[in-house]
Amino acid sequence: LLCDPCHREIDKENPDKYSAELLRGMKREHEEWVQTVLSAGPESRSHILQFSATIGTNRTAIPIDECTRAMMPKKTPASATPIEIKVRGAHFADDDQNYWALEIANLRHQMETLQIKHRMEKGEIRHLSVFGLAPMPLLIEFGRLLSDISAVTVYQLHREPQEQGWKWAEDEPPMSFQINKGRSGPDRVALKLALSAKIDDCRVTSVLGDDISIWEVTCSNPHNDVMRREDDLSSYRRVIRQALEQIKQVHGPEANISIFPAIPVSCAIELGRVWQPKAHLAFDIFDQSGQSGFQHRHRIQS
Repeated sequence: LLCDPCHREIDKENPDKYSAELLRGMKREHEEWVQTVLSAGPESRSHILQFSATIGTNRTAIPIDECTRAMMPKKTPASATPIEIKVRGAHFADDDQNYWALEIANLRHQMETLQIKHRMEKGEIRHLSVFGLAPMPLLIEFGRLLSDISAVTVYQLHREPQEQGWKWAEDEPPMSFQINKGRSGPDRVALKLALSAKIDDCRVTSVLGDDISIWEVTCSNPHNDVMRREDDLSSYRRVIRQALEQIKQVHGPEANISIFPAIPVSCAIELGRVWQPKAHLAFDIFDQSGQSGFQHRHRIQS
């Protein structure tokens, strides 16, 4: 059984295009998809939460069908429509300081209006599947607002192959992370997060000066499509937590931390989620701004 437009397309307008074999294959594929969805059970239901913002001059969008494909078969959409948070920068570009003040306030307002934590406490939302595409500082703040809620799965957009989309590729061996400690002494600390690309120390000292301790979280082969496995994101969470705790131990509770991120979008969200106001120090976020180098954009604090 088909809808009227499809009947017209197959039976009248292009009958030679649709053989019996092709139609049976389409039917079989759809039946398998329905069986997968129905066999998952109610505990698999997850609300899709999309966060998008303008990056440079580019508007961002996250297609709902790509989100659904990324979730299944582990999770199935709890609603036909996603929970959406969009910040569009008004008439400011993201290299304008006004952009950050406006859009961080906009993000916080939308999160408060949606009452996500309250709805989870009431049981209206059991699980969140999170898809974020925005500048680094906004993604980190978004993660902070989500906090370390356990019933959250964060997804990563893959550049190659393009058809992979947001679904975890699982096509690489496990990542190996390392924490490179800075020198003890200074109470001003720079933490480089070098997963998508390497960050030379001179790019940090040109902003903060030489009297700093430079720490680094990196991996064996930084590149812009490095986060391929869901388990690697969990490992990254543990490593970031360790780095924040070690910096506090070495430099004391009054240390000033500045973070320089070159990380995938999922890692930026998880950085915000990992940070705990009672356990970790506040930190400033610097973001690359075209040819101007790193610029201060936002501060994460209790």
